[in-house]
Amino acid sequence: MKLLSLRHFAIIVFFFSLRFSAISQSGIFGFVKDVNSQPIDFAQVIADEGKYGVYTGEDGSYRLELPPGKHSIIARLVGYNDFKLEIECAANEMKELNITLETDARELAYVVISAGKFEQDIGEVTMSMDIIQPKIVQNKNTTSIDEILQQSSGVSIVDNEPQIRSGSGYSFGAGSRVQVLVDDLPMLSGDAGKPSWDFLPVENLSQIEVIKGASSVLYGSSALSGVINMRTAFPGDKPETQVTVFHGMFSNPSADSAKYWAGNLMRTGANFIHKRKIGNLDFVLGGYFLGDDGHLGPVRDTVTGAIDNSYNPFTSDRYGSDTRGRMNMNLRYRFKKINGLSVGLNTNVSMSNSMNTLIWENSTTGLYGAYDGSATRTKQLLSTLDPYITYYGKKGAKHSLRSRWQSLDNNNDNNQGNYSDVVYSEYQYQQDWESWGIPKMTTTIGVVNQTTTSKGELYTGGNENGVNHSLNQAAFFQVDKKVKARLNLSAGVRWEQFVINGVKESKPVFRAGANFKVHKATYFRASYGQGYRFPTIAEKFIVTSLGSINIYERSKSEI
Repeated sequence: MKLLSLRHFAIIVFFFSLRFSAISQSGIFGFVKDVNSQPIDFAQVIADEGKYGVYTGEDGSYRLELPPGKHSIIARLVGYNDFKLEIECAANEMKELNITLETDARELAYVVISAGKFEQDIGEVTMSMDIIQPKIVQNKNTTSIDEILQQSSGVSIVDNEPQIRSGSGYSFGAGSRVQVLVDDLPMLSGDAGKPSWDFLPVENLSQIEVIKGASSVLYGSSALSGVINMRTAFPGDKPETQVTVFHGMFSNPSADSAKYWAGNLMRTGANFIHKRKIGNLDFVLGGYFLGDDGHLGPVRDTVTGAIDNSYNPFTSDRYGSDTRGRMNMNLRYRFKKINGLSVGLNTNVSMSNSMNTLIWENSTTGLYGAYDGSATRTKQLLSTLDPYITYYGKKGAKHSLRSRWQSLDNNNDNNQGNYSDVVYSEYQYQQDWESWGIPKMTTTIGVVNQTTTSKGELYTGGNENGVNHSLNQAAFFQVDKKVKARLNLSAGVRWEQFVINGVKESKPVFRAGANFKVHKATYFRASYGQGYRFPTIAEKFIVTSLGSINIYERSKSEI
């Protein structure tokens, strides 16, 4: 009932903000852009030392209502020089004022969102963070995000599971301890809590933000030791199209005895991205294809021992091979008549055929082959549909309603298939208190609901038909405050409830952090965070076998 009340309150606040913002009196309106005429979103435009103020929308537009008379205007954003101007507004006059912000040459500031769910200079956040820029991904021709994440210190990928500073334990293929996001929405599978790295659209990358430390207050159970948030890009003023085609080969094993095939294993791929603005509509379309042999060996015929050494990028006949195609599209519409309101829809669909193995054939000549029965061929269909609405209201208010439907179908051989549907929704209300006379303070309130339905031969430990249900509900609050010029403080709390097949458990978690600027580019950070992690459906109910190895559901393995 508490969550329901919060949602009703949020909806009422949202529509009242919408109504009052549409009433025009006198004031200023226009766009805030950089020196290259690119729109700047979430910049502050304030008047009379914060007595009045708004944020720019995602297209850089703003509308600030002011009483008639003289006013001092300031436009600002981290990493840019302040714009200052004195103006005079007549009664019932909306005056157009387009603003250009110049980059602050004194510091090279990276702006991040993940730390507090609002834009901050990376030097001011109260936890350790890294940023991976798209140029690094492009220069290395990275085909999967996990390949580039290990460029970040303290981050490693072990059997496709992300690890940050080894602080969260490990559970192979059954529950990540690091939350993986795309545009602030979770990408972990609903049943096993594991990421599908090849699904993430590397061709449309703005930047990757890596939080190193407990982040459960804002991002929930899976953020026990950190967060990896991939942010996608939107178009600029000019249309842009980019196409990449590549081909390469793997080097042979250093031990000649380990190689039982002829020639080299290969990889072929292509991707494209097209971005453009069509009036008030932002449009992005991307695609990707990969035919990858992997570095393991080809399959031997069980009867004759024959090996197919030919290369075909459209088949998956090697241990560790992957043939994959993906299409993604981002749409965002910015309303002209209701300043600050935008709606959007992102979608991504991926199909793949892969073969993976867990156990070596033997320890000498079979290092790159599979032990009998341990290889699994998977035909996967993974898709997401993400509708959202964002509204920047008066005096620093921001309302955001984001949702995701994710469908995952792993058609595995050896009676190991699984299917899951996830429906996720999050409402967030954020307030910058500058216009209310409280400088440099931001509060964030949110509610989350996620339901998962899973069905598969893997999860018969829950019930004999393999159908399991889970529910996750949460409410969170965080406050970020800058004290004078050198000290930044943050504190938050989250209440989270989990239900799997009717078994319920809930718990609050807390975090606090501080960041003190000792000198230019020198910071002292302290962060304390609690983590609470509920097991996934896979961890509780998986029953399967790999060759002669049997895996039982959690209750039996603990007896």
